[in-house]
Amino acid sequence: MLLLLPTAWADNNQASQYPWRQEDQRAGYEDEVLPENEEVGEILYSIPDPRASDPNLNDRIFSQKLTKEFETRYAEQFGRTSPEIIYTRTPYLTSNYTEGQSLTFDEEEYQDRQRRFGNFMLKRLVEFHIQNESKTNPQLKAVNEVKEKVEKVDVSFSKNYKLRAKYHISSNTARFSILNPYIDFTMRMELARTLSFNETLETVFSFQKSFNDLGIATYIDYYQRQKRLDIINSKAINSYMSVSLTVSPFRDTEVSTNEYILERIFIGGVGIVF
Repeated sequence: MLLLLPTAWADNNQASQYPWRQEDQRAGYEDEVLPENEEVGEILYSIPDPRASDPNLNDRIFSQKLTKEFETRYAEQFGRTSPEIIYTRTPYLTSNYTEGQSLTFDEEEYQDRQRRFGNFMLKRLVEFHIQNESKTNPQLKAVNEVKEKVEKVDVSFSKNYKLRAKYHISSNTARFSILNPYIDFTMRMELARTLSFNETLETVFSFQKSFNDLGIATYIDYYQRQKRLDIINSKAINSYMSVSLTVSPFRDTEVSTNEYILERIFIGGVGIVF
């Protein structure tokens, strides 16, 4: 014979015995007609991960400021937008020169540029972590204070204008920034490593202005040695897609060994992050 218990009585009886199961109950349904035969099990309590707030490996190696520095240097070397990077990597796909002039892509030279950039990142990382260690190590604190005085200069012209200069031993470069509420201006100078005057040292002047209401970022980059001017406009469509237009009124391009032509370039495209 099957005995059906009243729903209200069974609910009240189980609620008194197993109060933690109230949230699982549904009105009008019974999990077990005979509660005394039900295997309730044991309560499992979740313990928060004690290391959840610890920084991950990426945060231990890089910082937000250092990551921004790497991104800026990479943009100066290989392009600020995805279409620019593609053009730098494969210029012969989009270039058309007059008869007698041709452009060949030097894979070894491009890999050498990537290798030099990787070496710069490695040296800069070592310099960054040694500097962080010297800030907390009492034996190195005095050395770090002297290093900061030599490498870093801050000069205030007024309340809204400040000149900031920073020298990096790892890359042997000096970067100057003028902080103001209107436009970001920076200048990066590569300094001679030896007494030889045959080194190809670059000086880059960069202007940046963001129009937050329109979601547009504008960059103006001038390369002194290469004689190159880039005007770049980029707009983010969403978190994974952006459109950009790069206009170069003049740019020195090497078409053969020690032979350059002055060209005008327009690069437009869509960048998608997968």
